[in-house]
Amino acid sequence: MQKPRIHFDNYLRHQTTVINQVWTVAECQAFWAKILGLEDEDGFHHGLAGVSEGVVDVSIAQTMMQNCYSFVDSGCQVFNMGQVVCEQYLNTGLEGVTSEDLVMPYDCFYMALPPGLLRCWNWETGYHDAWGIYVRWPNYQEKRLVDLSITLQAGPNDNSVSFSDDAIHWAGLKYKDIDDKGVEQTIGDLMMTSVGAQIPETAGVDDIFRRIKRTELGDVMTKATRLVVNLLCDLDRAGADIVEDEVQKKRRKKRLKLEEGLERYAPVRKRKELNKATKISISSLWRVGEELEREFKRRRPEEGHWVKGHRQVYWTGAGRLIRTLLYKRPRWMTGENGEQPDLISGNTYEIVE
Repeated sequence: MQKPRIHFDNYLRHQTTVINQVWTVAECQAFWAKILGLEDEDGFHHGLAGVSEGVVDVSIAQTMMQNCYSFVDSGCQVFNMGQVVCEQYLNTGLEGVTSEDLVMPYDCFYMALPPGLLRCWNWETGYHDAWGIYVRWPNYQEKRLVDLSITLQAGPNDNSVSFSDDAIHWAGLKYKDIDDKGVEQTIGDLMMTSVGAQIPETAGVDDIFRRIKRTELGDVMTKATRLVVNLLCDLDRAGADIVEDEVQKKRRKKRLKLEEGLERYAPVRKRKELNKATKISISSLWRVGEELEREFKRRRPEEGHWVKGHRQVYWTGAGRLIRTLLYKRPRWMTGENGEQPDLISGNTYEIVE
């Protein structure tokens, strides 16, 4: 699988080596807590759900800090998404999914995306390749509107003047809408109504161009949301191709050990030790779709196309009272007119009564 592009690791490295912010992760966490209003003067921690109602302006910088704060608070969980599983997710219908299928294993996690899958638009620097997606429970001001916060995070591009000169897009899901209208309709409605707020009324920008960019933004956030919903469904599915990276588990322990006690050091020594520490990822890494990726490469399928899959509900058990959501994966079709099915993505089901 590809090496994950983890926004948080690169952000910390940038803060330490470029901005000369000599802070450990714990010190960054304390700073974000104060900025976001999560601690009072006595240092009492309120948690994201307790942000005071006076904090109402959600800027890009604030969204980024909230993502980083929740990410660290949840143990820096990263799901490294394989190219093939992402393509399957993007070709999976979600008609059978309800809010009870969306299992959040942590308050926040990050999905590392393969290069070239999605891109974000910045009105000053153009297109940016999307590195990943932050998924978290909403903070106080977002909670009045949504039940799940989704941030598509891109890295810098050739036109960027610094690491922070990147691009992000944000969307939110409301569980009541999912249960009332279904995921597919909710995603469609969401993209039509909320993404327009992210398109500035820039003077001199042609209306047609603005509409094109609004359509592109809606499309990319529809895809990002589809990736998120599919992963949330799989996180609670037995037999899902998701495994913890044991090598990174050891590296994370080493990184945490390097940061122990750094607060006591003088700035010069502290900076030296932090520069050493930031070369090691602090993330807890999970690999998603690794077996599928390996099998796909081994079979070397011809050019073809995906036949759409879907999540389907079956009623099982005594009296057919147990609701079970099963995944019928997309199939890769090869040959003329798609006549020869490639069984790499074949489905096997066992329904126990």
